[in-house]
Amino acid sequence: MKTLPLSTLLLQSIIFSVFSGAYHQALSQNREPLTRPEMAIAQFKDDPQIDDSLMRVYQQRWAISVVYGQHFITGANRVSPDTVTFADFTSRRAFYGLEVSYFINACLQVSLGGNILLFPPNREINSITTNSNGIQIEGKGSGGAFINLGLGAKYFLKHQAFTRPYVGIKLGGIRATAKGASGSFSFGQSSAQEVKERQTSYGYAQLSAGFAHRMAPGFMVDFNLGYTQTSQSVNIGGVTSPGGISVAFSLQFILNARKK
Repeated sequence: MKTLPLSTLLLQSIIFSVFSGAYHQALSQNREPLTRPEMAIAQFKDDPQIDDSLMRVYQQRWAISVVYGQHFITGANRVSPDTVTFADFTSRRAFYGLEVSYFINACLQVSLGGNILLFPPNREINSITTNSNGIQIEGKGSGGAFINLGLGAKYFLKHQAFTRPYVGIKLGGIRATAKGASGSFSFGQSSAQEVKERQTSYGYAQLSAGFAHRMAPGFMVDFNLGYTQTSQSVNIGGVTSPGGISVAFSLQFILNARKK
């Protein structure tokens, strides 16, 4: 077998290197530049600290939440009208609340909070009559409130994400107050009225499901749907229990979110 001279082998090696470099340079020139999302993904993969920051912001952090929601008492908990205080708790009402919570780790958050559901004063005129003493008006009015205080926990199904679905449970108590009055008033004469008030307390358990979306390192929005089961009581406001379905939306402010 004939062996090529050393000079020939060296020349072939140089020619191969030149053509190989030119080929790779042509490929790089024809390659389209990365788009902004592709650059972000590449940076995310190359920089594990970005991924770690998602984990850190969800653990060992305190948060404060402002809550707004709507509560619907189920038909099974409604009874005849309250003829003692005349209050009506059967209609859908808005509630407002405040919560303080703590992220124990990346998937578990515990909270302590309360909310209040108000039933504005309701006034009715039953009759207007005219007699020798003048005009006489008879009527009634009522109002009330639910005050809720409880301990809760949320378990997040995704540990590292900007939008995280979760399931939750809350245990606590509800204080219900109903107050009403009826009476008559005559022009030129004194009025007479009778005021009655009822109060009762309920223990409750609430199961919920929802999702939280982090819009900034220290700010999240939360939406959930829950079902509340409570103890029973005598008729107050036309219900024997405030149990039912609630829909809640909250703004959550994470304290020291940027702290490592």
